[in-house]
Amino acid sequence: KAVRASAGNVFRLKVARAHWKDLDGLNGFGASPAGGAALAEAPIESAGMIVLGSETHGLSRKDLKLVTVPLTEGVESLNVAAAAALILFEIRRRRP
Repeated sequence: KAVRASAGNVFRLKVARAHWKDLDGLNGFGASPAGGAALAEAPIESAGMIVLGSETHGLSRKDLKLVTVPLTEGVESLNVAAAAALILFEIRRRRP
């Protein structure tokens, strides 16, 4: 169902599996519910990777620049899928 819903775009995604030690040279950003640069202001278009932690435990890496999706007052949090969608949309919007 997910492949069908993506209209085939899932096959255009560049997905890689790697060990943390192999990613040290990449310009990485971590998504955080608070304490990061606001999504609209963070230079994420240059990101070599975006790291999203689990909804329960968050990020384990402490050396990533953080980006935060601002929330409306009264909204406690976003789930990881919603945060990822917003961040990836913003990156795509900025890149030609």
